[in-house]
Amino acid sequence: MPEETVTQADTTVPEPRTGLDVKTWLLAASRELPYFSRAIAAITPVLKPGFMTLAVDDRWRMYWSPEGLDALLATGSAPVSLIQHELEHLLRQHGARRGARQHKAWNACCDAEIND
Repeated sequence: MPEETVTQADTTVPEPRTGLDVKTWLLAASRELPYFSRAIAAITPVLKPGFMTLAVDDRWRMYWSPEGLDALLATGSAPVSLIQHELEHLLRQHGARRGARQHKAWNACCDAEIND
């Protein structure tokens, strides 16, 4: 029986796969969702290094990082769908309507409502 070779696990952090930034995703979403193109054009991308998701605030800023975009793609999420999801938060004024509600619980409820 041949001996098995045991190798150490690779612990290096991979380089971003996309080479894209969120502006490319916004442009793609504008083309695929022309009805929403004016609203998508109103979003201001804000680079937030190390931020591992997408998020928007009630001033129509979208927070992102290249690492976050790669992480989202690795889950199988489609860029246009992710942009549309964040846009729905803005159009439904979820940030402005949160009031004194707990942020995480409010966001989870809003996500459920958007994804329904």
